[in-house]
Amino acid sequence: MSPIPPELDRGSYLATYGLLNPWSIWLLKRAPELLGLTPTEHHERQSIDRWGHKVPLCPECRGAVPMVSRPGGFACYRHDRPVRYRLPADVTPPPKWLPGEPPALSLIGQDVDVVWVDDPMTGQKGYMIIPLCTPTR
Repeated sequence: MSPIPPELDRGSYLATYGLLNPWSIWLLKRAPELLGLTPTEHHERQSIDRWGHKVPLCPECRGAVPMVSRPGGFACYRHDRPVRYRLPADVTPPPKWLPGEPPALSLIGQDVDVVWVDDPMTGQKGYMIIPLCTPTR
């Protein structure tokens, strides 16, 4: 739900202020995509950082101030000691290896390649380690 009252959320910035407004011309040069947004759309756009995470509100500011996006999390610097919020680690699951292939430890010191196998005949899907042939001299 947008905190913007419905009577102020009527149209886009350009529809409200027109093309002759000096700020409209400045926005047209710097960020033309903002001119067509309604206030609600602009507010929703501000609540997502450049990595696609939803920006949380500072819990010590009673949820009234959005936190600043930082690598690995968010922070609010309106306090004596900054309030920090860490994002959960984005852990990818380990790859699924196909049965019957040589174990990876037996291939130490060799040149190998890892390929995705999707065999429609057997229905097996997963990664496979293939030893590369070394050219003879």
